[in-house]
Amino acid sequence: MSDTSNQVDVIHPNRVTNDSERVSTRVGILVRCYPKLSETFILGEILGLEKENIPLHIFSLFPPSDQLVNPAVNFVKASVTTLANGDSAMSMRIIKKHLQFFVSHPKAYLSMLARILFSNEYGKIKDFWFAGKLATELISQKITHLHVHFISTPAAIGRIASDLCNITYSISAHAKDIYLSRADELAKKLHTAAFTVTCTQYNWVYLRSKTNYPEKIHCMYHGINLAPFNQVLAASNDQPTDLPLILSVGRLREKKGFSTLIAACKKLSDLGQPFECIIAGYGPEQDRLQLQIDTLSLQNQVKLVGKKSHPEIIQLYSRARVFTLPCRVASDGDRDGIPNVMLEAMAMGLPVVSTIVSGIPEVITHGENGLLLEPDDVAGLAAALLKLIRDPVACKAFGMKGRALIEQKFSTSRNLEILIGLLKQADQTLQKSSNKVNANATN
Repeated sequence: MSDTSNQVDVIHPNRVTNDSERVSTRVGILVRCYPKLSETFILGEILGLEKENIPLHIFSLFPPSDQLVNPAVNFVKASVTTLANGDSAMSMRIIKKHLQFFVSHPKAYLSMLARILFSNEYGKIKDFWFAGKLATELISQKITHLHVHFISTPAAIGRIASDLCNITYSISAHAKDIYLSRADELAKKLHTAAFTVTCTQYNWVYLRSKTNYPEKIHCMYHGINLAPFNQVLAASNDQPTDLPLILSVGRLREKKGFSTLIAACKKLSDLGQPFECIIAGYGPEQDRLQLQIDTLSLQNQVKLVGKKSHPEIIQLYSRARVFTLPCRVASDGDRDGIPNVMLEAMAMGLPVVSTIVSGIPEVITHGENGLLLEPDDVAGLAAALLKLIRDPVACKAFGMKGRALIEQKFSTSRNLEILIGLLKQADQTLQKSSNKVNANATN
């Protein structure tokens, strides 16, 4: 199962513009948690599909845990069904849903349960636990196609549920979910899904190497809705602040490389360069990173400001001189694809300093719209940040080229065309299959 092609397979179907061309399938969107503050790409996709009048219903494995919510969530029209929240009452409801499905579809239920228990075809019994309830909800909501975000546990559950209901399903694969999954598990899901989209060419090449059906894998970059960034840009005075702000945004995890950034800030401080560094985000490494800041006596220059709303993040972009995210491959193999915050920073006209990890070189061209380094290069990162802090002309030139790239290649509408086209193909396949069944029934 190898792939020798280096040419990314991006399809560009015609924009859906009239009723006869629209996707008639009622699409379910399955996610682990909705809404989730850090998953703006899923929110943007949902809003974009609704703009095309594609009927949606959102299924969330767990209830939201974020207290902050992106204001754009208020514009989502689709209803949300949460499958579990861990309490005993919810567990009883799931049991009732299993019984309900068993009574109405005993053969399908027992067949799937046997495959879960006695073969390695499908995987874990806990996935079946969620899938049983999801299957009844899919039937209740008259869902005819299920689109699943993340090729890990959500795709395992979606695969079982769609098989129980005899509907098609598809996958959006991102980063951690790909590289922390076993190759055999990836192959099963890639085989049975109607199609899989992934957000970088780097991922596309990797996934195609894990399946005998590479034609079912498509690259679809995360799109950026430029409207909120344009509003802030129009209101800004475009004057650099006296104290240069180095901005970084992301979950506080090993793969983001924040420890490298803090170490680089120590070098800037030792050189006597005035600056402020803000790291916005939350996660398991917060205490360790704060200890590093304290140990290096950087409390006055480097701030961990925690979780911020999306409008607050955009305001931070507007204040920054440079954006950096020195990503690395984590010790467990986890890595980023193309971080959405990097695209957002470029949408705000910021120069970006990052690393040659995963799909990042697909958006940052060294010396053209930003600077790229090897991972964990503290001295190199300090030098790159110093160069941009002291060269506002280079900052502006990089920022303008980055913004132009976002407009040309990473707009929401352009990339949604790919998903809409694939959903349309799945819809046509479903219609042909239904027509064939009806024809056979009348003969």
